[in-house]
Amino acid sequence: MLHAGMDTVTVRVVPRSGRSAVLEEADGTLTIRVRAAPVDGAATREATKLLAAHYGVAPSAVRLRIGNRSRVKVFEIDR
Repeated sequence: MLHAGMDTVTVRVVPRSGRSAVLEEADGTLTIRVRAAPVDGAATREATKLLAAHYGVAPSAVRLRIGNRSRVKVFEIDR
């Protein structure tokens, strides 16, 4: 869900999925399924790339703000 007036988005990351995808739920929340395991930040890196593609920005424009070791993460997006 993209926060109004801010450039942050809260997502739920599901590691070790069969396929990588960004899913927007009916209530507006985002779920990011990644194939990577949650080891050494691999799942977070893959989620960052998928989120950047979803919003049409460069991966360098997406930064993790909160949730380094959590499944629920807050990303900051430069537009």
